[in-house]
Amino acid sequence: MLAGAADLLRIAPLLDRINVFPVADADTGTNLASTARCLIAVLSETPSPVLPRDHERVARAVLLGGRGNSGVIFAGFLGGLLNELGQKQTLDSRSLAAAISAGTRSAHACVEHPMDGTMLTLAKDLDSWLSNRGTPPVLEDHGHLELDLAACVARTPKLMPRLERAGVVDSGALGLHVFACGLTLAFPALSGDPRAYEALLSRIDGETTAPLKDVRKSIKPEFLTEIADEVPRYASCVTVLMESSEPLSAALRAALSRLSESLDIAQAGGSTKVHLHTHEAEAVIQLLRSAGKVQDVQVEDMAHSAAKATDPPSNAALAHSRIRIVSDSSLSLPRDLCRSLDLELFDNYVNLEGRTIRDRQVMLEELMLLLRTGRPIKTAQASSADVTELLDRHLPACDRLFYIAVGNAYTGTQALVRRTASNHPLGHKLCIIDTQAASGQQGLVCLAGARAVLEDHPRDADAMQRYLERLVAQAREYLVIDNLKYLSRTGRVGRIRAAVAGMLSVHPIVGHGKDGAVTHAKVRSHEEALETIGARIDEERNGRPLLVMIEHTDNLNWVETVRANLAERLGTNTEFLVSPLSSTSAVHMGPGTWGISVLPLPSF
Repeated sequence: MLAGAADLLRIAPLLDRINVFPVADADTGTNLASTARCLIAVLSETPSPVLPRDHERVARAVLLGGRGNSGVIFAGFLGGLLNELGQKQTLDSRSLAAAISAGTRSAHACVEHPMDGTMLTLAKDLDSWLSNRGTPPVLEDHGHLELDLAACVARTPKLMPRLERAGVVDSGALGLHVFACGLTLAFPALSGDPRAYEALLSRIDGETTAPLKDVRKSIKPEFLTEIADEVPRYASCVTVLMESSEPLSAALRAALSRLSESLDIAQAGGSTKVHLHTHEAEAVIQLLRSAGKVQDVQVEDMAHSAAKATDPPSNAALAHSRIRIVSDSSLSLPRDLCRSLDLELFDNYVNLEGRTIRDRQVMLEELMLLLRTGRPIKTAQASSADVTELLDRHLPACDRLFYIAVGNAYTGTQALVRRTASNHPLGHKLCIIDTQAASGQQGLVCLAGARAVLEDHPRDADAMQRYLERLVAQAREYLVIDNLKYLSRTGRVGRIRAAVAGMLSVHPIVGHGKDGAVTHAKVRSHEEALETIGARIDEERNGRPLLVMIEHTDNLNWVETVRANLAERLGTNTEFLVSPLSSTSAVHMGPGTWGISVLPLPSF
């Protein structure tokens, strides 16, 4: 399993690039990698030898990591395999073959409407190969098995016309092929051949990989936009984790089918994971809540995913640039602007009404309403898996990857990224730029840096690093807190101080310093705050062109007043942007908060 999972992680970026079915949303590799990482993590924590009682725990951990169609089906395959192994007293070739057969049946049972030409086809061909052979493959035979599985993947375009028109094989089938080639190395190892054990270690270490052979000849991607357009652009990709040891009823499955497509259901260890594409996310979630205890809900915007997969780069410079910029979602910057700049963010998380969801899925209006009604809301930083996925996508394709980081004083995200990169084979390419900030100040540094890459300014990575450091030194942010009680809820200020400030109608203007938040001023009204900030910006400008971002929470109407005031004060040599305050910042600072971030632009 470790050999197959390690090989799968290495090929994940290719799987994303050729992802056409069921939707061209460039996430099959990402989703399979998420499941594989959970498998690696739980196996690494499991004592050796793995006893039958461990199998259910491993299967449940893998199910929790399942994301998207491919990830949930893969989790179903592994769950069926592990459940079968858990019922065996000894591990031998016969019990492993039976477990693979059980995994194949479990994967098929996950899918409401199975189709040929997918990872299910690959699983079925693997099961047939083992059944027809009768005796376990020795090491020499294993090479034939790998080539036969590769040929199965290469045939998938003949089974699904959409793949043939796009010039690709099925990405899920290719992912399972790579995993299965590592998994089945266990057969010659179980026969006692020491060369097989060496082959397993070689696969884990990346010295060898699953053969692609015919697969390579079958990947000639056109990636025509029509391939994406012919698939309905569902509004949402919904994944729900439920506490349930019993299969979902036929009536519930039928009701879910009427509301969705691409319905997948996997079970393990008393938990059920449901994944589907739908136009009616809320109806689906309510239906599942009525059927049992919902533990987690994730909703992703599919239109964004499909656009990211099929839209051409926003500038030809991206095609040959050897420098890339990434960041985290602590920054304030409109998502459509990030996409146009090819600026990728990894998400923090918000726990909203018992749902742990990614920043990008948070509706700011809902967040503000819940905060005003006193609901408990918490934030959490990104996971190591999120960071690894981002590094896997970017590091192989660039000479230097700059991570424009949220300030160390606010969260442990920088340390997480540094630790994750230290364990990555290409981690030496990563350069962390500490903005000592968050929200709009962090966003403007990212914006100016990404534009420099698009305009092909940086001739070398060292020059880019110096430019980014100048941007960090120049950027400023002024955030006006409407009510300190939200900061007191999260422990950022004391409750007594917050109550006194509320009684006196005091609004702090805060910004960022080396050791965290600093208070620029305290005012009695938002109008006074605007005048104070405007005067300070005017004083510090020193005749340079300005990049100004106005940030809002639930006070978008106030933005027009702010913009008009600043435009009159600062003149024409100023570029204005408007952005929602980042979700994580909004949770801590609360409704009514607004801000102005400023960056006097230095020359490159």
